[in-house]
Amino acid sequence: MSLALPLEATAGDARALAYDVAIAEDWATVEDLWRPLMEAGVATPFQDGAWLRTWYATLGACPHATPLLVTVREAGTGRIALALPWMLERAGGLRVVGFADGGITDYNAALLGPAAPSGPGAWAGIAKAVRAALPPADLLRLTKLVGPVAGWPGAVPTSLNGNLIRIDGPWEAFQRGLQRTFRKEIERSGRVFARHDGAAFRQIHDRTEGAAILDALERLQRGRIADLGLPYVLDDPAIARHYRILVERGLHDGSVVLTALTAGHEVVGALLGLRTGEHYAMVRLAAAGGEWRNASPGRLLIARTMEHLHGQGARTFDFTIGDYEYKRRFGVVSVPLAGVLAPLSARGLVPWGVEGARRVARTQPWIVALRSRLSAAGTKPGPAAPLPGGEDG
Repeated sequence: MSLALPLEATAGDARALAYDVAIAEDWATVEDLWRPLMEAGVATPFQDGAWLRTWYATLGACPHATPLLVTVREAGTGRIALALPWMLERAGGLRVVGFADGGITDYNAALLGPAAPSGPGAWAGIAKAVRAALPPADLLRLTKLVGPVAGWPGAVPTSLNGNLIRIDGPWEAFQRGLQRTFRKEIERSGRVFARHDGAAFRQIHDRTEGAAILDALERLQRGRIADLGLPYVLDDPAIARHYRILVERGLHDGSVVLTALTAGHEVVGALLGLRTGEHYAMVRLAAAGGEWRNASPGRLLIARTMEHLHGQGARTFDFTIGDYEYKRRFGVVSVPLAGVLAPLSARGLVPWGVEGARRVARTQPWIVALRSRLSAAGTKPGPAAPLPGGEDG
C-alpha cells in the first residue's frame, strides 16, 4: 500500500491496448467483483470496502449524486485492469464526474486488477475507453490522486500533499529520532495528563461506547471550528450519517480505529482513523481546550495511538492531507498529490480554461514574484495554522 506516483512507461507499453468498460450505479452489484482487487492491496484505506460501502450508502445516495462504479477490462482476455469508484454530481449547473469524495475522502485512487496499466500508453487507452462509456457530462474533475492513477492523461501536480511516516523498526527507535525538544514536550504532556483522576488512553471496541465517543469528538471539533470563525461542514446530514455508520460497522473488524484520552467520564481527546493491514490513516481529531490545553491532548493522543497501533503491527502512519507544523514535528514525509480537469462537453470548456489560466498564474515566475510583492506590500503574515482540536502544535 503505497502512495508512490506512477512508474515510467515500460517497453511493452507501446503496443496498442483496447479496453471494455462497464458502469454500474449500485455498490451491491460490484462489491463481490471488486473484493479481490481490494483484498490484493489498496493504495490507502479510503479505497477499502469499509469506506466505499459506507460512502455510497450515504453521500452517494444524495439526490444530486449518481454513483458511477467503473470496471475496466482488457479486451480479448476479460481480465480486470482497474476499477474506479466514481460519481456524477451537479455542481454550479454543470454535470461533473469525479471520485467518490464529497470533501471527506483524503486520497483518491483506482483499484488495480491483474491487467493493471503499466505506463502512459495503457493509461491513454483506458482514459479513452472510459470517456466513451460515460453518461452525458460536462467536466471530469479528479482530485487528490495517489498511486498509479496519477498517470491519467492530463494529470498535473497540485498544492495538496499527503503526509506519511513509515516505522519498520522498534517504536523506541522512532521516539529517539524525534527532535529532542518535541520528544520532551510529548513526555511532559503525558505527565501533566496523568495527574488527573482516572486519566487513561483507550482504544474503543464497543459500538455503544463508540457512538458516545464520536458524539464527543463532533462536539469538540464543532466548538473548535466555531472558535476559528470557520463553517463546520461535517454536520451535513449525509456526512454525519457516513461517520456514524462507519464507526458502528467498523469497530468490530478493525477497519475503523477509534482512540480516546479520557479522565473519568470526560472525553479529553478523540481520534478517528482507518486501518487496512499495516496502513493506518488519521481522519478526524479533536481535543479539549481550556484547562486541558496545558496537557496538549491532541498531539499526546496521536503519539499514544501510534505507539499502541505499532505494537499491533501497523507500520505506515498516515497524517493525511493538510500542511500543518505539528505533522512536520512528528517527522512526516510529504507525498505530492495530482489532479485532472478535462472538459467533456462545450459547457465544460469554460471552467477548464479558467483553471488552466489559474495554473499558469501559479507557476509563471514573473507572476508569482509580482503576487509576492503585492502581498508583502498590503498584508501581514497571519497566525500559524492550529492543530485540529484546539492544539497550537
